[in-house]
Amino acid sequence: MAALTKNSAILEYGDQTEIGEKAITLSGEQKQRVSIACAVYSQADTIILDYCLSASDAHTAKHLYKHCLTGEFLQDRTVTLVTHHANLCIKGAEYVVALTDSKVAAAGKPQVVVATIMLGDEVVLSSSDDEDTLTTTTM
Repeated sequence: MAALTKNSAILEYGDQTEIGEKAITLSGEQKQRVSIACAVYSQADTIILDYCLSASDAHTAKHLYKHCLTGEFLQDRTVTLVTHHANLCIKGAEYVVALTDSKVAAAGKPQVVVATIMLGDEVVLSSSDDEDTLTTTTM
């Protein structure tokens, strides 16, 4: 789920390996994925994830978003996600806040915020089968 299967296979004791307080044996991306896994498996009603996808490549970020952040373990929980991956994550958002110079530039439902172009002009709405979907384009 947190894309750690291959990583745990290379550790001496697999997923039972003690990582240690500062996790010096793990890369930055691995540390982020372990943190995501801890948050997902916690019993907290509210999860706050601050740039948890920043060290991941596009493929891994998509996997984490699909299987962790919008997966069954976080259903019925409040997830606040701070990210630059707007084009990936906005599809599952109920509420979006766009910041510019540390100030709120736009806030509201995804369609409203996308329409303001505060997330950049690469995130646009397109209509497909009576359902609004978000797609990315380069302009």
